[in-house]
Order: sequence, then structure tokens, then C-alpha cells
Amino acid sequence: MKMLSVLLFLLASQWSFAQQVPVSLQIQHMIGDEMLAPGEIYSSIQGNFMVTRLSYYLSDIEVIHDGGQRTAFPQVYLLAHGSDSDYDLGLADLTNIEGVAFNIGVDSATNHADPALWPASHPLSFQSPSMHWGWASGYRFLAIEGLLDGNQDGDPEKIWEFHAVGDELLVHMEVMLDSPQPANQSSTIHITGDYLKLFDGVSMDNILHGSGSLITKMMSNFYKGPVFTGQNLVSSSDSPERNRDARLLLKANPVNGLFQVGYDIPEWSTGRILLVDLNGRQVAIQPTVKGEGTMNIDAPVAGSYFLVLEVDQQIVDRQQVIIH
Repeated sequence: MKMLSVLLFLLASQWSFAQQVPVSLQIQHMIGDEMLAPGEIYSSIQGNFMVTRLSYYLSDIEVIHDGGQRTAFPQVYLLAHGSDSDYDLGLADLTNIEGVAFNIGVDSATNHADPALWPASHPLSFQSPSMHWGWASGYRFLAIEGLLDGNQDGDPEKIWEFHAVGDELLVHMEVMLDSPQPANQSSTIHITGDYLKLFDGVSMDNILHGSGSLITKMMSNFYKGPVFTGQNLVSSSDSPERNRDARLLLKANPVNGLFQVGYDIPEWSTGRILLVDLNGRQVAIQPTVKGEGTMNIDAPVAGSYFLVLEVDQQIVDRQQVIIH
């Protein structure tokens, strides 16, 4: 009993189940397998091309975390540019980040409001080059432009442009990580955008502003592609660098009372897996785990719990699990 009390004290002293952390979004802008860069010539089935402008709005952003919970950032509007990767969202109480949801574009009420009402530094204020089409039409949800090799000499010279304008073009995206990312290791959500997928079934040899079938097709390619994919990044100043890849592998959630959990721990380290209830009480423990493998855990009653992976006395992964 004394040992259990000491364990609970140590566990409580080093870990709160949720923590308020600054959350940010990092977008890696890509054209196929290549980084988007000014002046770069890319190859495609449509010929050689360049991208000279890429801008789009993100709104209604939600961070998905801790077993499918969602924390919304309703006042955050982001104007993403191909030249910028990092975007701050705000503070959130969370333990494990599982993904992010957002809209490409802005809601109808905001779309038809006066841009002059926003501070000059706000993404919804006037921009140069312009991202606003006028009160009746609203904002350009997406502006992507460039040059295409029209004469097939290998050197792009023909202008192409796509500007998506209209409430009906709002697109909702849900981008999930391969596995939950502990916030104590990184509260930056890393996603990759492959904008070549926007041109699936869309001829690049166009100048289109507004809506219409090709613009609608391009916007639908955001989720059909999908353009965005989640990238897991485990790096931490809170746990030893050598154990940064240690993780739990929970294949299903919710689970039954007796369930299987996988683990992956560097060969030079030793870990243990704890099952802890929402009051911080330990209800199951596997004291020694090494390498890669699986184990069965038996929860006494249904409810919400936390799986904890400790490696070299450092918490390196935490996942909420719901047990039927």
C-alpha cells in the first residue's frame, strides 16, 4: 500500500492528464515529391510548370485530441502562403494530438463582411496581392497561379491562374496523424500539402476566376486527393532524445475489457506500461517491456482510462482509451 501511494504521488507530480499548451500548425508545401520553391520548374503529365503564387484561407479550425475530443479555435483565420510554413493557433488543454480539422475558405457571414472592419495585420483585412473579390462575391478562398510550358520547349512561359470565389466552394478537411502525438513532445501539428493533386482532372492551361465546373473540381480535389496528409514528428526537450521514437500502438479505440496494446521501445532502453484511471489511480501495470511487441491488459470496469508508457523513468507516450 505504501509503495502504491508513492507511485501515485510520483505519477501525479510529473504528469497532469491534460495540459494547456500553445498549439501551432506547420504545413510542408509540396509539388509531388518536391518542395514548393520560387522559380522551381516541375514536371507533370501536363508539361513543365512553375508556381508563382499560392494562397488560401483556413477557418473553423479544430484540434482533434485525446480519443476524438475536439478543441475549436473559432476566432482564428489563417491565410496560408506557399512561402510560409508556420501558423499559431492558440492555447489548448490536451494530452495527445490526433489530428486537425479545418475549412478551406471562410463561412458565408464572414465572407460577405467588410474587410475594412479587420485590423490591417489580420488575414481577413486587405491583402497585396488581393484576396478579396468584393462584397457580393467575397474572398478568394484559393489563389494559385503560375507558368506552363505552352510551346513545349521545356521553359514555362504561358500564364495560368485559378481563383476560387463563392460560398459554395467552402471545403472541409480532416487530417489525422498516423498515431497520437504526445503534447509534451511536440504541440506542433505537422501536415504536408501536395498541390499537384489539385490538378487531377483539371487542365492547368486556364485562367479562371470565380466558380464553375473546373474550379469546383479543383476545390473538391482538396479532399479527394487528399491534398493534405498528417506527419508524425516525435521530438522532445522533456524526454531523452534517444527515446524519442518509443510509442504505444493501440489498434482500436474503444476496446473491450481485455484488450491488446503494442509497444515499440529502443533496444537500449527498458520501459513499463501503466493503465491509470481518471483519478490517477493505477489499475494495471506491465513492469518491464523491451523492444517491439504486444501485451494484453485487463481493465476491471468499463470507463475512460489512460495508457502510459514510461521509458527510463520518463513518460514518452500517453493515450486515452475508452473501455466498454
